[in-house]
Amino acid sequence: MFLLNGAIDRAADGPPPFGGEASGSLEEIGIDLGFQQVMLSDSRDLHKQMTDIFEQRIGKLEDADKTEAITLLLDGTQALEASYQTLARVRQLSLTNFL
Repeated sequence: MFLLNGAIDRAADGPPPFGGEASGSLEEIGIDLGFQQVMLSDSRDLHKQMTDIFEQRIGKLEDADKTEAITLLLDGTQALEASYQTLARVRQLSLTNFL
């Protein structure tokens, strides 16, 4: 009874029968559990939203137009080759070649 009264009333009078008791009450435990439930619910909602976003991205990748993807890849390849050629020419330049 002492332990139950102590949990309900937050502060029980008299010495505990089974040694020192940890501080706290059922109300505090209820508050902590309520907070954890809210956090869990928010995490579940965020997880659902992230799952939906990733599924949309996967759908876009799977349904990509192959012709457009190849065109963009070739354009990028040509731009990269041009930049390498320019870099090679710049490295060959020196002050004597410039004058």
